[in-house]
Amino acid sequence: MTVKKTLYWLLQGKNGEVAVLNPLNGDICVVFSDVVEDGVQPEDDAIAGLHLFKRERSTGSCVLLTYTTKGNASMRSIEFDKSMADDANISLTKTWKVCGSGNVLCSKVDVSENYAVFGGKGVEVNLWDLESSTKIWTAKPPPQNSLGIFTPAWFTCTTFLSNNDHRKFVAGTSGHQVRLYDISAQRRPVLSFDFRETAIKAVTEDHDGHTIYIGNGSGDLASFDMRTGTFIYFGFSAL
Repeated sequence: MTVKKTLYWLLQGKNGEVAVLNPLNGDICVVFSDVVEDGVQPEDDAIAGLHLFKRERSTGSCVLLTYTTKGNASMRSIEFDKSMADDANISLTKTWKVCGSGNVLCSKVDVSENYAVFGGKGVEVNLWDLESSTKIWTAKPPPQNSLGIFTPAWFTCTTFLSNNDHRKFVAGTSGHQVRLYDISAQRRPVLSFDFRETAIKAVTEDHDGHTIYIGNGSGDLASFDMRTGTFIYFGFSAL
């Protein structure tokens, strides 16, 4: 049987290493280290996330996006030989910084794989054009509350709201808040709400393009309809 497409798996290891695996047999195709400075991987700059591009996957090749805690993003082209041996031709095609300070904790690439949103501790969510490695939008922090208290950015997870529109995305915060952004409307959230009392750990979109699913650090799960405001609570994991 001839395999027209080879779908690779990624495995993030210690010391900044990334392994690319062949799911057909579980073999490790190649292992490499992420961007380093002076040959040394900084202890406080571990790999924070990975994305293997679907549109670039073909037999014997793949394109990989990685980003580190300090915001060092890179894209690589990996070419394998026909025998899928351990050695491979790895080309670092581009590198850039997605933040000047703070720690990147989350990212999401849209379905078209042309855009990516990043956010983290001390890093406001920002949207990038991956083709040109250009930042095209940055969120403006919410104003001070009624007590004059300003809450610094601390984003823990993010996802695009719709498969057909990269301009709208949702982000969860450590302050148990969920925020909807629309870059075509404004730099501040167009909608935000609190969910329980612990940090939001996961947000994901529904195929309908307006419903999101939320999970927090206590195991609470819920769905929220962005159009109608309908909130469905699924319960507590410890029960």
